[in-house]
Amino acid sequence: MNEKPRSQRSGTFLTTTLRKNKTSSAQVRSNAEKKRLTTRQLLAFAILGFAFVLLFLPRSRDFLAATASHFVASMTGLVSLGIALYEQVKGKSDERLFYLIAAMCFFFAGFQAWEDEHTKVLAQITYITPNFNPFGHPNSSLPLFQAGATPFVNMNVVNEGSYPAEHEYAVKALEIHDLESRFDPFVVTETNPTTQQMEDDVWKQFLNDTRRRSHGDNTKLPHEPYWISIVGTHPLSNGEVEGLRSGTKLAFLVGFFKWQDGGGIHEWRFMYYIKPPADSQIVMGICDTHNGFLKVAED
Repeated sequence: MNEKPRSQRSGTFLTTTLRKNKTSSAQVRSNAEKKRLTTRQLLAFAILGFAFVLLFLPRSRDFLAATASHFVASMTGLVSLGIALYEQVKGKSDERLFYLIAAMCFFFAGFQAWEDEHTKVLAQITYITPNFNPFGHPNSSLPLFQAGATPFVNMNVVNEGSYPAEHEYAVKALEIHDLESRFDPFVVTETNPTTQQMEDDVWKQFLNDTRRRSHGDNTKLPHEPYWISIVGTHPLSNGEVEGLRSGTKLAFLVGFFKWQDGGGIHEWRFMYYIKPPADSQIVMGICDTHNGFLKVAED
């Protein structure tokens, strides 16, 4: 068998090693190019998606424009200075670091845009609130509780916000409920004559009595007061009148307002009780539950 000279074998080995090294270097460069290409592709897809949303989702344009504004402000401020200082100290640029910082700035810009929009929405919320004042406004003829008559009370309402309340309507009723023990309005006490269970029962009774009742659709301007009447569900019997005047029964003014503004659809619930005997004036107490503002309407 013929053997190659040692010098020829060494040359062949060196050539093979160089080829392998070249192949390895080429693979490394190829992998780096693939990674760089993948990063560029992701960036291109993100830009295309951003443009698509701007063109075809008009409601998102303001949000995305605010996000872009915050993003540019972030990237052209201290972030750019930090990247420049890093490259100056290290003597090289790191593409991965740049994309990582850009992604973090974009996320932070989105949060800032959401926060701006959230603050704007909260500023556009308006409030429809009741104002019960026993003096200076017309009530039903007194005494309030009369046999054979349906009691009603007029209530003053006002839009206390700075924006119009649109599609506003009110559902309300005067409900009567039995008390477990007699309520004497002339005895000073720190507790209400009602209980949470009683108030829940009255609210359920109110919803059941008014579920078929139609309602209007109004627009209330800021600081515009108006009157509504809260009417009983039926004419009173002699027994009901006696119970309401003596304190064994209690009359409740129950209802809610619902409206729409720049912050969505909201609701204000109210529940008051009328202190007996309601002969010369109407004196009311506020219940512990079913009162106040609901940011998201339920009823």
